[in-house]
Amino acid sequence: MFTRSDKGSKQGQIADLDNPVLPAPVWVEEIRQEMRALGDLMRLREALAVANRDIERYRIERDKLIRTIQAERSKVMELEVVIADMMRRKT
Repeated sequence: MFTRSDKGSKQGQIADLDNPVLPAPVWVEEIRQEMRALGDLMRLREALAVANRDIERYRIERDKLIRTIQAERSKVMELEVVIADMMRRKT
């Protein structure tokens, strides 16, 4: 198959090498499918890592907001006590 022949053009010989006459064995397609599946798994793994990072960030933001709300609530309660005391003194 790879004997040197001066017949035909170089481009034709290169085209013959690029397009083999024999079909690819079945195991080659199986390996290609496995490689695609592994690529899909890697992309899914990366997407899951990003989703987990986002969830953790949202959890931290939620906890921060809860603490802020609790602090504001305690301030409101203190103000209500002060206002109630002022109202009692006036009467």
